[in-house]
Amino acid sequence: MNIKNIQKRNLLHILVIGFFALFAISCANNGGSGSDSNSSSEYIPTAILLFSTAAVDGNFGGRSGADTLCANAQPVAYTCNQIRAFISTDGFNGADEIIDMPTNYSVPTDLPLKGPTDVTVANDWADAIDGTWITCLGTSCENLTTPSDVITSAFYWTGSYDDTTGNPTYCSGWTSNANADTGRSGFWTKSTSGGHIGGSSKTCDLTQPLICLCY
Repeated sequence: MNIKNIQKRNLLHILVIGFFALFAISCANNGGSGSDSNSSSEYIPTAILLFSTAAVDGNFGGRSGADTLCANAQPVAYTCNQIRAFISTDGFNGADEIIDMPTNYSVPTDLPLKGPTDVTVANDWADAIDGTWITCLGTSCENLTTPSDVITSAFYWTGSYDDTTGNPTYCSGWTSNANADTGRSGFWTKSTSGGHIGGSSKTCDLTQPLICLCY
């Protein structure tokens, strides 16, 4: 084999090795050939989005069951890092009241709460728990309800007073659908203290939706 052929072969080897080296660097910088395009950038919400579940009785399995109902009801158009039910699950001064959700579930305190038509229900978390909302959630306001929910009930389960502290009536931790037990509920058509979150106690055999937070 002459010197020219050896030089050509060596040059070819160098080019091949260089190509694979550049390919490996490119894959490393882009997370590999099978990487998730969203893995390097988490969705940053600009609002806490509200939606509702189907109507259920008071035995939906406490916090975990409530959050599962909300996760299953997530609208296709909503992008969420977390989904939580807007509900208190263990009564007054309990560990899981709506008012404690920023601490318990990292609910943002500086974002507006909005419904499906982009109307602002509250300017931020402090505004959401001060006893008054900008608008209600029913068909005449922000319209979180579906037709079946409107027919089934004029209320939604909250287990809370209007100031979002837990109410002693919450269907035994949301594990009872007995007529003898009751759960605190909010009015779809109310936006002020006296109804929008803790307006009425309903027997736990009734079916009502839950309100959900997407953030």
